[in-house]
Amino acid sequence: MSLFIEIVKTQEDLDSILDLRSAVFIDEQLVPKEEEIDDLDTIQSILDDRVIHIVAKEHNAVLGTARMFVENKSNISSSREIHLHIGRVAVRHDARKTGVGKLVMEKCHQVAVSRGYSILTLSAQVQALGFYEKLGYQARGKIYLDAGIEHRDMDIQVSG
Repeated sequence: MSLFIEIVKTQEDLDSILDLRSAVFIDEQLVPKEEEIDDLDTIQSILDDRVIHIVAKEHNAVLGTARMFVENKSNISSSREIHLHIGRVAVRHDARKTGVGKLVMEKCHQVAVSRGYSILTLSAQVQALGFYEKLGYQARGKIYLDAGIEHRDMDIQVSG
């Protein structure tokens, strides 16, 4: 596999990952569009450094994506550290179970460390808990519904 994973910097790449996310979350999982696409999904949010989108491509075909942003500290109980939140992790249907998701997450970890973050948090779909646990994430709190899908918060401490 000749996979290339990078930070999204162009409108073209942003459009490509939004297409993938729409296929995964809106079409497959029936998440309402207004809950899937938000103000972090614009080129301006990228330029303003409010969000980091990751894209995994093979021969210009988008196979995976994730995004990261600074977690609102009120969402993390009794913590003084700034957390980077990973979300909207998606892998194209025919690329699942090939290692693409793991590589996308490893790129997220590398980018986080390079930008000075040591704690990453995410809201995992319950069906994906095992995937994140294998990467070293630890679950916290109770299961809750988000967009009609059961989720649980998870964290990991990363270092360079």
